Amino acid sequence: MSLIPCSQNVFFRQFFTRQRESARRLKYSLAALTGLIGCLAWAPNAQAVPAFARQTGQDCIACHVGGFGPQLTPFGRAFKLDGYTLSDGKKHIPLSAMLVASYTHQAQSYGNNNYMGPPPAGFSANDNFTALQQASIFLAGRITDHVGMLGQATYSDPGSQNLAWDNTELRYAHSYTLGSASGLFGMSLNNNPTLSDVWNTTPAWQYSYMAPPFGNSGPPVSPVIYNLGQSVVGATAYTIIDNSWYAEAGAYHNLSTYWANALHAGNASLQGEAPYWRL
Repeated sequence: MSLIPCSQNVFFRQFFTRQRESARRLKYSLAALTGLIGCLAWAPNAQAVPAFARQTGQDCIACHVGGFGPQLTPFGRAFKLDGYTLSDGKKHIPLSAMLVASYTHQAQSYGNNNYMGPPPAGFSANDNFTALQQASIFLAGRITDHVGMLGQATYSDPGSQNLAWDNTELRYAHSYTLGSASGLFGMSLNNNPTLSDVWNTTPAWQYSYMAPPFGNSGPPVSPVIYNLGQSVVGATAYTIIDNSWYAEAGAYHNLSTYWANALHAGNASLQGEAPYWRL
């Protein structure tokens, strides 16, 4: 016979049940986090686009600050300006791949005082481990002496759960001389305004480079140019003179509804052609 009142019995059962559930969640979270740290610890040195490293025969640190980027060194800027065409003369497979896992803990859980609403289907109110946040495949490298490309297709989960086109650029470049000045002229066909930027400091390349899959991952309002990637297509022409003066100009237009759906790109909000320039 129990000497504890029934109401207290219920309280203690609920208390210990909550404690066991919390311990179970903590154990799973720690195991997932340990696995993620282990993967990172055993991973090889990061390479921004390994296909470019193989093509040039250079270490990633030759083109990218810190060996990963996305900020470029002077050598990396020259490689991009020249249309991704620099090569060691050997044949290489122009393919690379990237896998991203993530762990997200929020200061305030989903559903807490309607702060964020319910969590996505299949996920908890907090402490979410995503074994596969993103998987990308890159087709990147030299096509001819004057033409090269950087192409990316991405599967995201959670998210669209579709294979969609990602940052993609086709470049043409050719050097020239004009009197005592030397320069390089090029053209870029791409799907993200500022993707062509050779300093990699504009919206396509700014921090944070990849947002977490849960929670509030960015400001509620941002300039239109931040949200056009993959849903537009455009062309720009550029030149650099004496490695000192740089100019680029072009225009972008929405993808048609057919191609936006086919490429899982979403719809942009441009009205007609939108100009883009940099000096």
